[in-house]
Amino acid sequence: MRQTMPPSTTVRPAFVLVLSVVLSLVLLGTCSVVGHDETASDVDPLLLHQLREGHTVLLFRHALTDRSASDLDPTARGTCEQQRNLSTDGIEQAHHIGRRLRALDIPVGRTFASPFCRTVDTAEAMTGEATTTDAFLSLTAALDAAGADAITEAGRALIAEQLQSPAVTVVVTHTQNIEALAGVTVGEGDAAVVDASGLVGVVHADEW
Repeated sequence: MRQTMPPSTTVRPAFVLVLSVVLSLVLLGTCSVVGHDETASDVDPLLLHQLREGHTVLLFRHALTDRSASDLDPTARGTCEQQRNLSTDGIEQAHHIGRRLRALDIPVGRTFASPFCRTVDTAEAMTGEATTTDAFLSLTAALDAAGADAITEAGRALIAEQLQSPAVTVVVTHTQNIEALAGVTVGEGDAAVVDASGLVGVVHADEW
């Protein structure tokens, strides 16, 4: 007598196929999570090692700004409405850099900032605090060359003092100041890395 296959036998191959696909997707997602390395970075490994050792200053230029605005009065440091301020992208950029500093185990100590709103906002977004100081005030706020030189010398003195710290000091300032202090031009959100010997490298905002 002819036998018929049980109904369950005919649907099993389809069930196995669906189960295999589901398991593959689950495993793929698990591998993606496990494979994500928070310590991965495009920063030069030797530079990153030096930062983790401390006794270093990160001279940041403020994060991305709203280029449709400008500083109406360079001396109006506390009046944000009269300044070029961070853009939405700049705020997120500063927060991202702060998250990366923590993920990379960089021992950040004190944070200093120029009194301008864009520098203070950048510093606070990065590290959660900022000590404002005229030692890193934008050189465009100086009334003359002698005033600009005085700001630069004050910045050098504060950097030398902070290099005695075992931590990494974060400074958020302006492009002219970084050029005068470290001899390098950087973009918004970029940082010059300085130790007792001078400039040791530059970290671009998208490398963290």
